[in-house]
Amino acid sequence: MADRTNIEWTDATWNPIRARFETSHGDEPGKPRLGWHCEHVSEGCRRCYAESINRRLGTLLPFKPGHRRDVDISLDETMLAQPLRWKRPRMIFVCSMTDLFADFVPDAMIDALFAIMALTPHHTYQVLTKRPERMQRYMEGRAGRLARFMIDEYLIKGAANLPSRGRAIDVSWPVASVGSIDDPHDFTMRHWPMPNVWLGASVEDQAA
Repeated sequence: MADRTNIEWTDATWNPIRARFETSHGDEPGKPRLGWHCEHVSEGCRRCYAESINRRLGTLLPFKPGHRRDVDISLDETMLAQPLRWKRPRMIFVCSMTDLFADFVPDAMIDALFAIMALTPHHTYQVLTKRPERMQRYMEGRAGRLARFMIDEYLIKGAANLPSRGRAIDVSWPVASVGSIDDPHDFTMRHWPMPNVWLGASVEDQAA
């Protein structure tokens, strides 16, 4: 998570999907390393900046399919809720250190990120993937589940259940923008796809 970034086409990065690795070497063998996980899918992944960062500052592992069994993929709840605390509108690059639509990311994690994006219409989210097939399947089939997740987890349970640093988070204001709490389908019909979410596919040549 970074409220500021050197990436010139965005204002902030948001990386709530993390990978935990129990290292067996280095200065502190056995100490868990927290970083990220991804896997190469095309030639365009050869010089991945995120992989380079992860090998220095994260799990220390390269982004290879074989390392999927070595890491635990989890959702950082504190990072997940961070955009709710940002009052000033931002352009936010989603999962700059991995691919949100990689097959090692469960649907439930994607639901959680989209719920936060729905609850923060003042932000604009940039979601890039090298797996556009899964992105398309998700966008065509998950709006109803997203609406129910958003209402159950964030609007009904309220701010007390959101991770907070020093103060409660008031999330009551998005109710008007998502429609009736009694009818999550109202959200599905009026607000899907969400206008504050930009979807893109990263491609390098016609064959890919």
